[in-house]
This record gives sequence, structure tokens and C-alpha cells, in this order.
Amino acid sequence: MKKFLLSLMVIMTATVSFSQNYTHYLNSWYSDDLMESKEFSYDENYRLIADYWIDNVGEPITVRDSLEYDANGNVTKLSCHQILNGSWIYANYVEYTYNELNQRLTRDNYNNFGGSFEHGGTYNYQYDENGNLVHYDMYFGTWGLFETADYTYDVNNNCTLIISYSEGFSGEFEPSNMVEYTYNIDGFLVEEKSYYYYNGWILSTHIVYTRDENNNITVEENLDQYGSVLERHEYEYDMNILFDEVAPYVNPEGQLPNPERTVNARTKDKFWTVDNGGTLTYVCDYYYYYKEIEDDGVEENLAGNVNVFPNPVKDILTVETSEYQDVMIFDVTGRCVIEQPVNGVANIDMSQVAKGIYFVSMKVEDRTATRKIVVE
Repeated sequence: MKKFLLSLMVIMTATVSFSQNYTHYLNSWYSDDLMESKEFSYDENYRLIADYWIDNVGEPITVRDSLEYDANGNVTKLSCHQILNGSWIYANYVEYTYNELNQRLTRDNYNNFGGSFEHGGTYNYQYDENGNLVHYDMYFGTWGLFETADYTYDVNNNCTLIISYSEGFSGEFEPSNMVEYTYNIDGFLVEEKSYYYYNGWILSTHIVYTRDENNNITVEENLDQYGSVLERHEYEYDMNILFDEVAPYVNPEGQLPNPERTVNARTKDKFWTVDNGGTLTYVCDYYYYYKEIEDDGVEENLAGNVNVFPNPVKDILTVETSEYQDVMIFDVTGRCVIEQPVNGVANIDMSQVAKGIYFVSMKVEDRTATRKIVVE
């Protein structure tokens, strides 16, 4: 099973600021074998408002998530939808509250059972004088207090230790899991160790991050307790795009806090995992596709006055638009493979184009419409 790979773009702080000037935003993420892909939609302030995930590994599913924000840019609601028996269903949602310092105070999740939503549980968060998360309590359904966790930080406010506690067989709360983080001299994560508790702490997994001279992660290896590699990632970056200049991919369901940071924007992930025989095996490459932010706002994506079909396409791709006059088709490297006028309708021969993912781009004056297509 492939790993869902967006940890780079996840912002794990309790609040997200949109005051700075971003130069790029993440437009899509996909695997080169076309088994997984994800597309992103933003509002006029470059806040992520929806993402669409297509997973063809095992049972084909399509998941659509949407985000709502308050006036301070805090995520107040995450709604999750998925296709079931050919129809979209509203599967679950999560609500969040914040204090006057924009620190998350609570998280409540609700699940759809038989057409009605039931409350699943609540997290309550506490912070120190530096704004660092130091403790949470998790209440599960009608069971009451189910789990707690404590966080420790170094003098640079990097999280170094997380210990969680749960109710044991004695009825008392006991240690259950622990995570240790180690950083380099520049304050970037280089090692992460996870433990479970059984008459003492026992190592379960061990992640090692290799960084280059720019402090970008070049290799990530996930090891088992004996030191054997379970997963391996080799990353590449666009050295012309700084991570801090990319509009954040907001994942309020991620781990708090997030110690994994890079300097530049990640563009490629070469992924290996252990097969059923225990051999580390190459799976696929994942690509991150960014778009540049123009001064007049986010480029118009999936424009309503443009129809592009069929998708996937084998031979003739039809583009219908009453507004745009020229169409250009780019491959994943940014190379233009086809350029053709539209004049209302354009029938484009794709039969000579190699199989893979392409981007159909149309521009008029200062506006651009873009569609992603798959050539089979």
C-alpha cells in the first residue's frame, strides 16, 4: 500500500497566517503510474478551500475535502466527502475552536451513520507562555477521558519529546506511546524515534532524515525496531522556490506540532516500500506541480466556461470555450507539446502523445484557465 505523501506541505501550527506575499501555490500532486492524484482549490487569499483525492490502489475511491476559516485565517471546519456506490456522500466533519491568541482550544469530530451525524470525540489543548502546545486531553464518545499527551521543547522551541497516556488494565492511566525528535545545529529535524510501552519503553519505528547543505531532506528512511528499512523516499526540490513562499497546504488533522521542515519546495518523491517477501522495492515517483501566483490573484483553475473532454483521452481531445482563443498542452516537465487555436471548439489529436499526465492551458488577456488531463 502506498503512503499518502504530503507531509512537506502540511502546516501543523495551531493557526496559519496569510499576511505574507506568496509566490506559488501547490496545484496538484500525483504518482507517475496514475494510481493516485490530488488537486487543490484556493480562494482569493490563497487559502486552501478544497482538495480532491483520487486513489486507484485497491478499491478505487474518490475523496473530496473542504475547509472553512474564521476572520483570522484559522480553520474552523473540515468536511470530508467520498463517492459510495457512484454517489457523493457527506462522510464526516471536524470542528475547531480557538482562543484570542489563535491557538486551537478544541477539536470535535462527527461521523455520518445512517444519514445522521454522531459526535465521536473531543480534544482539549493547552499551551505554554511561548505558545507551544504542551498538553492535550482526548475524550472518546461516551467513554470519557481516553488519552492524554505531554510535549517537551528545547530552548529553540523545537519539540523534542511527546509522551501519550491511556487507561491500562488496572483502570489507571499509564504511558502508552512516546516519540523522540533530534535536530541538527540549524534546528532541522534529522531523527525521529517512536516507542510503545510494555514494562518499559520499546522502540517500534525509527525515521532518519538526510539533509543537504541547504537543509532540504534528500533521503527519508523509515526503519523497524531492528534497523531494517521499511520505506525509503528520495526527494528533489525546485531551488528557485522557497518553501516559505508557497501558500501553505493546510491539514488541520496533522500531528501537532510538525517538526519536519525544508527550505525549498519539494517537486519529486521517489518511493520504495517493503514487498510481501520483505524486499525493499521501488513503487513509483510522486510529483508536486506548482503554479506561480500573478499580481491580479490566483489563476482561474477549472474555469466554468471551458469544457475539456474526454478525460482520460486516447485519441481526440475536444476543447470548448467561447472566451479563450488559443490552447497549449504541457507535459509534467513544463514542455509545450501542442499549441492550437480554439475558435469556439478545438479537436486536438493526442494519439501521437506519450501516455501520462498533461496540463491544458488557455489564456486570454490577464486570465488563465488550466485543466489536468490523462492520456491513455
